[in-house]
Amino acid sequence: MSGNYAFVWTGTNGLQVIDVRDAANPRRAGTYPTSRYDSGVAIAGAYAYVVGEGGGLDVLDISDPPNLRRVGGNSAFLASHVATSEDRLFVAGWPSGLMILNLYRPLTGPALLFAPHSRPEQNTLRFSVEGLPGLRVLIEHSADLLYWQSWTNVTLGNGPVELSDPGAPTSAQRFYRAVAR
Repeated sequence: MSGNYAFVWTGTNGLQVIDVRDAANPRRAGTYPTSRYDSGVAIAGAYAYVVGEGGGLDVLDISDPPNLRRVGGNSAFLASHVATSEDRLFVAGWPSGLMILNLYRPLTGPALLFAPHSRPEQNTLRFSVEGLPGLRVLIEHSADLLYWQSWTNVTLGNGPVELSDPGAPTSAQRFYRAVAR
């Protein structure tokens, strides 16, 4: 329950938003469909945390209840129950058991800017990463966009962090990505 709305999970019919301002005549105000069997929902602030078998965790923005919007989540585990307490999210899942996570916090401003330098040096790839000061970023590289390897970690400051990879192959493509941690 949040304000005048109740949020009810309904198995395979997704999350239902029920307007309960008139308790004698509740009405459906919205829905968020999922492609799994939902088994739990918890509300904290402007977000609903929905878990389900075969799909992990969805984080939904409920600030406009008739128009729910997915803003995050994790599909790396199967989950069956969810609860919140203060600034923590407790998820019961398989095979991980109990997972204690931080509540969702939206990023403000651009999370990451990843820019190659316009004049690369011979046999060296140069690029910069910029974003929210204090954000920890893992830089990974791949030859095929399927398998990624960790390359380096950086913590962003007030300006761009310049990086170079003198081991970058000159005869083959190498792809890079920045993952906020």
